[in-house]
Amino acid sequence: MLRFALIVAICATMLGCTPVSTKESTVLMLGDSMFAWNRTGGGGVGANLARTLERSVEDRSITGAHVNVTGPNENDPKRSITAQYGPGKWQWVVINGGANDLLFECGCGRCDRTLDDIISPDLKTGALVDLVAKARADGARVMLVGYHAGRAGGHYFSGCKPEVTALVQRQLQFAARTRGVYMVRARKALDSNNSAHFAFDRVHPSKLGSRLIADLVGAEILRIERRR
Repeated sequence: MLRFALIVAICATMLGCTPVSTKESTVLMLGDSMFAWNRTGGGGVGANLARTLERSVEDRSITGAHVNVTGPNENDPKRSITAQYGPGKWQWVVINGGANDLLFECGCGRCDRTLDDIISPDLKTGALVDLVAKARADGARVMLVGYHAGRAGGHYFSGCKPEVTALVQRQLQFAARTRGVYMVRARKALDSNNSAHFAFDRVHPSKLGSRLIADLVGAEILRIERRR
C-alpha cells in the first residue's frame, strides 16, 4: 500500500506538478497535492482560486510535501510546506497539508508524535503553528483548508482516517482561537459518492474537484472580507 502511494506521488510529479509563480501576487498558496493536482493546463486549485477571487495567486504547493521536515531537507520547498513560505505583501496565505506526514512517517498508526510535530494538543507548538505565525507577522490573514474524505469505497489513504480527523480537529480549534486565522474543509466541496469529483486514484480531485475546492475557499475569503 505504501509502495502504491509512492508510485502515485511520482506519477503526479511527472504530470506537471511544478509550482506556479505569479508576480505581484496577493494570495499565496502552500501545500501538497490536494492543491497541486491538475495544475498543468491551469486546472489546479490555485488557478481556479485566482479566477474566483479575480486577483493574482502564487501557488507554491508541491505533490508529496510534508508540513514538518527536519534535517537536510527542512529548507527544501519541494519537501517542506513550511519552506514554501516567503515574506511578501500577502493579503491571504492559504495552507493545506499533513496527510503525507501521517502516511509516510508513521504509516497512519501510532502517529501521536507526528501529529504533535504538526500541531500540539494544546495548539501552541508545531510546524503548522510556526508557519501561521510567520504569515501573520507579515500581516497576512491565513486560511487553513482541511482535507476531503476521498472517493467512497476506499483508497490508499483510507487507513489514515482517524489520524487525519484528529489533525483536522486540531486545525479547527486552532483557527477558532487564533486571530486572523480561518478554516474551511474540502469535504464540504467534494461529494465522496460522486466519481466526477475525483481523479483515477480516488484520492486526488479531478479538474472539477479542484475547481469546487477553489470555489469553496474563494467564497469563504470573500465572505470574511465583506464582514470586516
